Amino acid sequence: MASNVSRRQFLQTAACIGGLGAGSAARGQNEVASLAGTRTPAQELAASRPSALNEANLRALFDKAMRLSGVAGAQMAVIKGDQIVEVAGGFADAPNGVPMTVDSVIQIGSTTKILNALTVMSVVDEGLLDIDAPVKTYIPYLKLSDPVATNTITIRQLLSMSSGVDNGPYKKYGSGDDAIERYMRTLGNLPQHFAPGAHYGYSNCGTAMAGHAAANVKGQTWEELLSERVLDPAGLDRFAHFRRQLGGRTISLGHELRDGRSPKTIQPFLDEARCAGPSGAAMAMAMGDLVRIAKLFLTKGRTESGTQALPSSTIDLMMERQVDKPSRRYGTAWCLGPAYANWNGVDVWGHPGGTETALTFVHWAPSLDGAIAFAVNTSSGVGPFAEVMFSEVLEEAFGFTKPSFTEPDPDLKPIDHARYVGKYRKIDRHIEVKSQDDGLIATYTDNYFGVFYKKTALLRPLGRDRFLVTDPEGQGGYPSDTAFFGEDQRGRATNMLENVFPTSRVS
Repeated sequence: MASNVSRRQFLQTAACIGGLGAGSAARGQNEVASLAGTRTPAQELAASRPSALNEANLRALFDKAMRLSGVAGAQMAVIKGDQIVEVAGGFADAPNGVPMTVDSVIQIGSTTKILNALTVMSVVDEGLLDIDAPVKTYIPYLKLSDPVATNTITIRQLLSMSSGVDNGPYKKYGSGDDAIERYMRTLGNLPQHFAPGAHYGYSNCGTAMAGHAAANVKGQTWEELLSERVLDPAGLDRFAHFRRQLGGRTISLGHELRDGRSPKTIQPFLDEARCAGPSGAAMAMAMGDLVRIAKLFLTKGRTESGTQALPSSTIDLMMERQVDKPSRRYGTAWCLGPAYANWNGVDVWGHPGGTETALTFVHWAPSLDGAIAFAVNTSSGVGPFAEVMFSEVLEEAFGFTKPSFTEPDPDLKPIDHARYVGKYRKIDRHIEVKSQDDGLIATYTDNYFGVFYKKTALLRPLGRDRFLVTDPEGQGGYPSDTAFFGEDQRGRATNMLENVFPTSRVS
């Protein structure tokens, strides 16, 4: 049974949860095999698996994940070729006995960034956005703390998480059509962590910039543009930006499990979170629809109805690696929207997401013509649930599993503590890293939505400036890593990834 988790812990887990991980050495093997005209490991896997999904087996594994995790409710959708299996279980609202069905919508959090990237790239295809032009070209009132960054950050850098701009504050700017613009006009004090294009650093704010630029040049709201370019062509109808779109459809609540008592529920944000819509604060969707978004990457942009939502060349471009990642929880590289990793010989793209009400994952493997999406509405159980999904469900459906990213390098050497010790910050978090015999210890002081708290975690070295984060509070039983990068004149790291978010050394 999942342990108790507070509302604050739920939010922290949602902010940093990740799905892709492990190394990319096998990618080179795949490329060599392809050039030699032999079958790649992924192709060998595809040939060894049954051509059809076994719905009964997948349902049994979903039930196992529900049982082991103790989550209140969950959904799973798996695609292989033209076959799709959708499964739901538990409750969307446990205290009131409202069941979770395959048609219930769940807040998908940052997996929305895949939809946003598709939307932005459709406007690039139209010739109205230049992916390598400064975003300020399309948002003339944009002003960041760094004048050079203000005038040089590009759409490509924003979509690939390489702009260097801070993750941004978690605030609300109303439910009006001007919500994103109001947000964009408040970024004058936003930290710039490194020169645009120099490194990787995840930014919700940067995603909102890219989405707003596309909507601006079209003279539409972001939600209108997303529906016109992605949701409508794909024939999707199990989603909601706004409460008025729910109609009679059930939307899942978040759940905090409490020993011996009914779960505490958390209401989802929708209209009131419009300022961060492109980055994932509001969108709710059924997993059956989300996995169909992933299928666009399998079919080179062709929808189930046969229309071409995006050119195949654009889909290929979106999956090209743009920047390597020093940490591994989210993958080994970032593309134009999705993350990339190689899982035991199979190239995989995808994105995780989290809000206060749900944690969501979507991944696709083009070489196997398959994709999976799943979500839970109880963060304390995400670890056991995801373990079944990434091991047993992937094995059953496609013949591969997600490898561990928590093992140290075989040639791990003693670390130079002086490189890492110091204080780092981003807009809503301060981190102090101190030396400890068996690694480092980090103290985090946070301000999420005006709630201040402090926690401590042990950082165990994994090699190459990467560390396993041992958090006493836990993150739903799901492991995390962090990494340092850059170098000042004294050989110290200039930046630290707080999970995936960039921070800068301040002392």
